[in-house]
Amino acid sequence: MSLVLFGYLTIVALALALVFAAFAAVYVKRLGDRTPTPISEEIGSAKAVMNKVRKREPMSKDEFDYAKQIIADRRSLMAYCIPGTLFMLGCFYVFGSLYYLHGARASERTFLGLIPMITSTNLAVRTLRSARLKGRLRKIS
Repeated sequence: MSLVLFGYLTIVALALALVFAAFAAVYVKRLGDRTPTPISEEIGSAKAVMNKVRKREPMSKDEFDYAKQIIADRRSLMAYCIPGTLFMLGCFYVFGSLYYLHGARASERTFLGLIPMITSTNLAVRTLRSARLKGRLRKIS
């Protein structure tokens, strides 16, 4: 691979990480500014409500509304900017390390950027899995 290619990939990864971070910050700000519902103030309520949706158990009106809110939040495209930011930071680290080596053989330190990349993939898959529950929620209502 050309040395210039790793330089360009590093710059693109940093730019994308900053863009994704900006969108993620706006998304988190919107979630923080929302008025909380009484059920959302309880510890572990989101997990309990989502488990009820997964198992198709009956829910109260408050739990159903909260489940709709959680699923809508996780279906938002801005929600995927959080794992996108982590993934791009890992790419930035890997490409930056390869560029810094100037063609020398890569060490284990270079691939430490794979840790946030794998973590972000796991986070995105979990978010997608819970976002797919919209159909199941429709059947419950």
